[in-house]
Amino acid sequence: MKISRRDFLGTAAITGATALAAADALPTRILGRTGARVSILAMGGGSRFLMYQDEDKALEALNRAFDLGISYMDTAYSYGNGRSEERVGKVMKTRRNGIFLATKIDARKGDDAQRILEGSLKRLQTDHLDLIHVHSLTDERDLAAVEARDGVLNILLKLRDQKVTRFIGITSHTDPVVLKTALERHDFDCTQMALNAARVGMRNGTGGMVPNPDLKTSFEDVALPVARGKKMGVIAMKVFAQEALVGQAPPAKLLYYPLSLPGVTLAVAGMPKFEFIDQNVALAKAFKPLPAGEMQQSVRRVGGAQQGRARPFLQHPRGRVTLAWQQRRGHKLCSRAKSARKTTANLMDLHGADLPRLGLPHGIADFPKLRPVCREVVKPAYQNDNAQPVPPRRVLKLEIPVQSRENVEVQRRLLHQAPIGERPPFHFGHGLYLVAGKG
Repeated sequence: MKISRRDFLGTAAITGATALAAADALPTRILGRTGARVSILAMGGGSRFLMYQDEDKALEALNRAFDLGISYMDTAYSYGNGRSEERVGKVMKTRRNGIFLATKIDARKGDDAQRILEGSLKRLQTDHLDLIHVHSLTDERDLAAVEARDGVLNILLKLRDQKVTRFIGITSHTDPVVLKTALERHDFDCTQMALNAARVGMRNGTGGMVPNPDLKTSFEDVALPVARGKKMGVIAMKVFAQEALVGQAPPAKLLYYPLSLPGVTLAVAGMPKFEFIDQNVALAKAFKPLPAGEMQQSVRRVGGAQQGRARPFLQHPRGRVTLAWQQRRGHKLCSRAKSARKTTANLMDLHGADLPRLGLPHGIADFPKLRPVCREVVKPAYQNDNAQPVPPRRVLKLEIPVQSRENVEVQRRLLHQAPIGERPPFHFGHGLYLVAGKG
């Protein structure tokens, strides 16, 4: 068969354009034994998505994400008591094909779960789901409730048999040992767990979820091998640890770390601004698995920062350090301290077990030149990640100005173990906070 030069050039142009489009596409992977092919980046429908106050902007964000190649949508009833699902449903009404749709259920009683999931189908404007997760497994008692005869797991198994959902799974960011047990015992198709370069889980803290420095094991070491061995689809979450890791490594390294772990298919990210969607998609398109040595370096750098082995205070000669104590269970510091030294001593007395982690062998009170200032602050009410109201609370703050070169060493020691930058306070445990900011 003879091909004209014009036909040849036209065919070559089409082939070249197709190759370029494929090269620029968002990478995809097979989600474990489900056989479903999904993008390596998922659109999170949780607290960050609910930061879009205007619904039209929220819907525009979803369409933008899907237009850019994201094909996995993560939502849950508990995200705004169905508000996230309702928003997603308004887009799914016209874009259901090609989107892997996953929701999650908090209810542990089977009857409650059945009722909520029937509502989820209506809110999401679909007659079937791709994946339903048991949401946020916590401890052994919680697992017992999930797997009870009248528990949520039996309902999910029934819904899978009835083709209401193609697959079922379970999520956890709290306890890798309990998740490991659940994965070993039951026939889950997928699992979603906290996987990040700091190798930390999460817990509820002031203002939302915070890294849990007391967790002695990691999901990567304990739960992930079980999921990998059973060929489950593995979804990484908390890859930025609710922004606690931002600034401790380049965003690309934080995203690429979980995606480079064997057995992990994709990562869920909350993207409360259009530019975050664009940036994360661009990073995902450029993804290449990190070498083992680079991953170990990321763990040492980012994980060390979370455990008190971070870099010292940065390049600013003037700064402010704040210790904040949230009053709870009758433990009360002086609301108006007669002297900052006395308040400091009280902090030291109440939390002697915690303060050595700040690297201050003799305590802040032994540095009189710092001239600490004590003040009481009333923090306003807010809604946590599960849209539950948190009442106003009184917080005692100890501000320590650092203004001279001779205090730089003290400043360095104070900030050595705290994340630096304009982020929420890092929780050291038992109500003690260390906050760094520019003065």
